[in-house]
Amino acid sequence: MRIFINYIYEKTENPQLTEAIVRWTISIYVLWKLWSYDLTEYVKWPPFIYQSTHQYKTAPYLFDFIIYHPYLILGIISVITLVFLSNRIPKVSSLALSVSLSIFTFIHYSLTNSTSTFLVICIALSIYAITYDKNNVEFINLFLKYALIFVAVTYFITGASKLIHSGIGWATAENLRSYIISSNEKHLINYSILTTFVLDSTWLLGAIGIGTLVLEVGTIFFLFMRLNMIFYISALLMMHLGIAVIMGPNFFDQFIVFSLFLNFERIRKKIV
Repeated sequence: MRIFINYIYEKTENPQLTEAIVRWTISIYVLWKLWSYDLTEYVKWPPFIYQSTHQYKTAPYLFDFIIYHPYLILGIISVITLVFLSNRIPKVSSLALSVSLSIFTFIHYSLTNSTSTFLVICIALSIYAITYDKNNVEFINLFLKYALIFVAVTYFITGASKLIHSGIGWATAENLRSYIISSNEKHLINYSILTTFVLDSTWLLGAIGIGTLVLEVGTIFFLFMRLNMIFYISALLMMHLGIAVIMGPNFFDQFIVFSLFLNFERIRKKIV
């Protein structure tokens, strides 16, 4: 079998190993990401939260509790993560982790206006809870199949939204050039040799724009055409690495998601 598995058509040879690695990967990622946040942001803007909660008539006491007890909240989510990691009540713990991370992400986004880094993981955990079957460990194939489709749909929506709002004009050299410049200014990044080369090359900017749209919108079609996943994953990795180098935004979260579709049994046989 191949290095990456297209779970729409294929199955892992060792579902027990795959399930364990997926659970450990998600858990370690969640713990690492949670405790890397700067929680001082949570006590900077109480008026903003009060205004928002009263405006939308939500539960202000919940937000008050989260603002003034962020480490307690992180501790609770960490305990849930460890329960999920230990494979104790996995159906309940995965659903509880998804809900708690969703709430945490919403508050974090409201306070810092940063990207929702846990969105894909939250959806994945929900899918895990829905598909989990303790009497049939091959549920992991079903979980990863739905997770792969979700990732493909996410990219499709991203590409389709570009076309809907900007049309093919999004991929023009002028548009991408201005987008790269504004992104570099936003992230306070000095232009690298590669960035300068790309900005000076009209044909390359156009090719990058068209390639991005084709890759994002065509994701679902690529998967259902049974193409080798290595080409699809490699193309997405190159796109995200290019964005990170040229524009600044880091897409480490997507790299973690891609790793879930590795053929772990084949890797194990190569190592052993």
